Amino acid sequence: PDWFDPVDKLIGRHVGTPAEGKTAIIADGQSVTYGELLKLIDRYGGALSVACLAAEQRMLLFGTDSLDYVCTWLGAVRIGAIPVVVSDLYKQKELLYFITDTGVPLLFIDSEQVPKLIEVARDLPPSLKTVIVRGEAPALASHLPGRTVVELKAAVAGAEPATSRPWHSNDITYMFYSGGTTGTAKGITHLAYDFL
Repeated sequence: PDWFDPVDKLIGRHVGTPAEGKTAIIADGQSVTYGELLKLIDRYGGALSVACLAAEQRMLLFGTDSLDYVCTWLGAVRIGAIPVVVSDLYKQKELLYFITDTGVPLLFIDSEQVPKLIEVARDLPPSLKTVIVRGEAPALASHLPGRTVVELKAAVAGAEPATSRPWHSNDITYMFYSGGTTGTAKGITHLAYDFL
């Protein structure tokens, strides 16, 4: 199709079928059904909207595999934003490079990775406005004056479900970065039809 919602193609198509109650993902020691996962994705997408992430804006995800990570990733797609996925094994220098190179207004980061962000706080570009932390990082806000720091758990708890936004099949929908083995890591774009 020319226009479709990638999250519906992956997850939503199971809602209203016998598969809705089947396990879609096992993460963080819990099993989540397709129906439950879609509700979570919509809630996370709503939290990203409240954090002022708009359609076609990029957001950087810098964390470990988790249910929160998956729901944030697909929640961004659900609202029409472009998640940029990088490994949290990168050092602070690379984290700064990814934030600067993408010009993201929003960063998702695990609390374990916050020390890397603090080390480069003075060099962060003005494009970064909001940091969403998975876990607790009470001292982070003092290192990021003029920026909003939000704990993911609180953001999701108070969020209304997101409204689905369809994508054109040729729209850039998400990004990864190359490993940088032959030089600086390069952003690799993926289109909506790649979900199919």
